[in-house]
Amino acid sequence: MSQRPRSRARRTVSVLVTAVTAVALAVTGSVVSSGPASAADPAWQTVFRDDFSGSGLPDANKWLLTTGTSYPGGPANFGTGEIETMTNRPENVDVRNGNLYITPQRDTAGNWTSARVESAAANFRPPVGGVMHVESRLQLPNVTGTEALGYWPAFWMLGGPYRQNRWSWPAIGEFDIMENVQGLNWTYNVLHCGVWAGGPCNEQEGINNGVDNAGAPCKVTTCQAGMHTYGLEWDDSGPVEQLRWYLDGALTFTVNANQVPADTWASLADHAGYFIILNVAMGGAFPNKLGGGPNAGTKPGVPMVVDYVEVKYANGSGTPPTTATPPTTATPTTSTTSTPTPTTSTPTTSTPTTSTPTTSTPGGGGATAPSDLQVSGSTSDSLTLSWTGSAGGSYDVLRSGIRIATVTGTSFTDRGLLPNTPYVYSVRGAGVTTPELTARLGAGSTTSSSITAPPTSTGGGSAGRPTDLKVSGTTGSTITLTWAGTAGVTYEVLRSGIRIATVTDTTFTDVGLYANTPYLYSIRGSGATTPEITARIG
Repeated sequence: MSQRPRSRARRTVSVLVTAVTAVALAVTGSVVSSGPASAADPAWQTVFRDDFSGSGLPDANKWLLTTGTSYPGGPANFGTGEIETMTNRPENVDVRNGNLYITPQRDTAGNWTSARVESAAANFRPPVGGVMHVESRLQLPNVTGTEALGYWPAFWMLGGPYRQNRWSWPAIGEFDIMENVQGLNWTYNVLHCGVWAGGPCNEQEGINNGVDNAGAPCKVTTCQAGMHTYGLEWDDSGPVEQLRWYLDGALTFTVNANQVPADTWASLADHAGYFIILNVAMGGAFPNKLGGGPNAGTKPGVPMVVDYVEVKYANGSGTPPTTATPPTTATPTTSTTSTPTPTTSTPTTSTPTTSTPTTSTPGGGGATAPSDLQVSGSTSDSLTLSWTGSAGGSYDVLRSGIRIATVTGTSFTDRGLLPNTPYVYSVRGAGVTTPELTARLGAGSTTSSSITAPPTSTGGGSAGRPTDLKVSGTTGSTITLTWAGTAGVTYEVLRSGIRIATVTDTTFTDVGLYANTPYLYSIRGSGATTPEITARIG
């Protein structure tokens, strides 16, 4: 739901917070419990709940297990620099005693494994004019101090379109309902959105409740010593949409839709919805900010214990379905921590078909099909697109296949962009989508017809084919690649097998990268592709 005007019911949903009480519970030791918040509004409807009452692996009708060190075609190490390999082995993930256990383990060679549990449904969002409440009662890994270095447990949600486009983050949105590192007694609440670096959502930090890298503290017992309830509400009932985070029923953080540009909010809100993730990562960007790890002193085998996960809707209309369509494809990528090159494993996760964004076909009002998409202007951080169409027609603007705005007219300005970065645009309207256009700040643009055609060499034989790919320089957030080739020949730069740029040179600088993260590059041109190389900053 975007900030653009529309007709909708506006209701106020009240939440009655129950008193927090300490209760002893035996879960591999003494666990103290805090009671969850209860909703006073009788209109709440539970659309998803799992109490983990069975045994073995989580219910396959409700949950997917993502294995390996990355999503297929996505950034290495899940884009965070985490070092564990996710598995579906019972020592890493199992259901018993009415709880879900996600347990990081370390083998004799020092390699870490853990688990990443995702909801099969990827369309959780509030009904039009209503509220969605998502919560889980859980205990963070009960480890602190030096033994906790590198631990990164989280309960969060990611925009469903990510399952179709693994490079669509952060535009499609991420809600970190609970994020914690290093066994510290707090919960981090974060909204990730906008563009890869900087922009309206301050990426890669996001819009968060942190002060000096510390979030909201757990009370009565620490987040590690007891069960606590972590919740998020997405409220579409008022004049401005709002996100609210809760800890044991107490409000800890709020973000209003009008805190970011309308197109930024539309990109995170105007798609089919979100999927839920529960995981314990080891190492990566966040732990690195607060002492690093894991190291030899980090204690393995301490689980995150999950009592239940629940999604409820209140008020509104048009409640979306939450039953996941059976997964149809699965190609997880995995590798051991001793080698940076991903290899294929037996799939245990898949891409549900329910998360594809749906939009009504623009039409009526004299709308005509868009054509002749081009860049008509740019600044240091924006690109203006224009196309031939109807002045009063409604058009969807897509970036990398994900809708980022719906406009009336034949122009749109995309803001908060980075230099030296390719952006791929198309415009959809009246049942027609234009060819894709690749554009950069301060540079020309090319249509998809020119970048998908096989590159032609300026000479015969092997002339123009790329070879000898190597890293020629790095900074704190960039990697510069060079290769042997022919000046004037078109080359495609691939990262993890996905094209990220098309250049007519033998050098390219990739920007907005993370430290301590492996990136896999290759170059394609004149019918040949170089072997992949693995590069890291520094």
